[in-house]
Amino acid sequence: MKNSKQLIVIASIATGITLSGKSVHAQQAVTNQASNPTTYNISKNSSTIIKLNHKGDIVKYIQSTLNLHFGAGLAEDGIYGKATEEAVKDAQKKLGISIDGIFGPRTASALLNYINNRSIDDKDGLSPVPIQIQKTLVSLGYNISINGNLSSYDTILAIKSFQSKNGLNITGKIDSKMLSILNGKVKGETDETAKFKSNTNYYITVNSSDHICRIYYKENNTWREIKCFNILSGEIDEGLYTTGLQGKSLNLNKVEMKNFTQIDGLNVFYCAEQDSGCGLRICDEGAELLSEIPVKTTIKVF
Repeated sequence: MKNSKQLIVIASIATGITLSGKSVHAQQAVTNQASNPTTYNISKNSSTIIKLNHKGDIVKYIQSTLNLHFGAGLAEDGIYGKATEEAVKDAQKKLGISIDGIFGPRTASALLNYINNRSIDDKDGLSPVPIQIQKTLVSLGYNISINGNLSSYDTILAIKSFQSKNGLNITGKIDSKMLSILNGKVKGETDETAKFKSNTNYYITVNSSDHICRIYYKENNTWREIKCFNILSGEIDEGLYTTGLQGKSLNLNKVEMKNFTQIDGLNVFYCAEQDSGCGLRICDEGAELLSEIPVKTTIKVF
């Protein structure tokens, strides 16, 4: 119930809800005993803010929210003092917005979005290691930052994408069922890498359906993924190839292609502003890395 009250207050600040042309009082939304209610409507009162030395129940619920979601350790006394101001600054930093210690519509909106999209572990005793989960998602081709924060925007999108592709409820939250499928996918990929054969210590795979390219490196007889990036455009027939000619620049079909690596015939990996119709267009970083990999490295397109 307490969490619901917090969300009502934050939502009131973030959206400036109006009913029948009248502004909803944020404090009245959570209690009938509030004194000096603060009316907050973004469209009409965009300059209204909550800052240092403000007092009231609305401050108390802000403090409670900061304690719950950011571990602020604030006294929930309804006084917007220095400690609360510093806690708001810390939250603003974590939310990736400008830091001023003032709780207004910008901060409220970012906080509400964060609360609604957190990747909270399931309540069945599951306590996954966030960094390991992110590493696993990266190994499966998801382009996310490995920062230990399952609530980060890119991680939530990756989780939702995985859930969608695997017939799970799309919540953006990790639970035991998803973790089980995730581990199964990793095991399947490990079994697949055991079949890799290449003339070099590198192996390249191209997933045509997901438009993902992965580069593996063999160390101590174990293949380890070292890079994963998106295929921006282009297509090539499924099959096994080996890397051929490489170079800094190539011009085909009036398109300048940088850091090219030959796949087969005129088909190459390359970086360019537009599609050349000759192979697979990838990011500059990926093209540069591929152009440095030894020739005769196996490429598997599937």
